[in-house]
Amino acid sequence: MTVEAIAKEKRISFKRNLELSAQLVQFKVDEEEVVLVKPRTFMNNSGTCVKKVLSKYKCLPKETLVVHDDVDLPLGVLRFRQRGRFGGHRGIASILSSLDTDDFNRLKIGIGRPDSKEVSDYVLCGFSRKEKRVLSEMVERAVAACMDWVRCGSHYVMSRYNQRSQ
Repeated sequence: MTVEAIAKEKRISFKRNLELSAQLVQFKVDEEEVVLVKPRTFMNNSGTCVKKVLSKYKCLPKETLVVHDDVDLPLGVLRFRQRGRFGGHRGIASILSSLDTDDFNRLKIGIGRPDSKEVSDYVLCGFSRKEKRVLSEMVERAVAACMDWVRCGSHYVMSRYNQRSQ
C-alpha cells in the first residue's frame, strides 16, 4: 500500500517487467533516482525479485529500502531498521537468503498480532473499518518516511519515525 501511495502521489504508474518478476516505476526525488518495486512473486520468494532488481539497477543492498508488514508491532506503529534478522517474516527471510546479507534498510509497518487467528490467515484478511482509519494515517506516515529516507538518510528516519511505544 505504501509504494502504491507513493506512485499515486507522484502521479506515476507501475509497469510490469516479466524478466524481473515485478512491477516497477522510476522517478526522481530531487536529483536522486528512485525505483519503486512491487515483486510479483509469492511473498516467500520475494528475494529472487529483489536480487534481480538490484543487479539490473546496479544497487547495493544498503541502498535499498524494503517496506513490509510486521505483526509484532501494534497497528499504526512504524519502525525503521538498517539491518537485522527476519523476525519470522518469510519475505524478509527470502531477501536475506537471496542477498546473503542483512545490510538493507527496512521500514516495518505494524499490523498487530491476531488474538485468535493463525498469523498466516490474519495477514491475508482485510482490515476492519476502525483499522482502515489507522491504516490510512500510517500509510501517509510511511510514504513520508520513505521520501525522507531518500532525501535525508537512515539516521534521520530512525530519529523521526521510530516510536518508543503506542
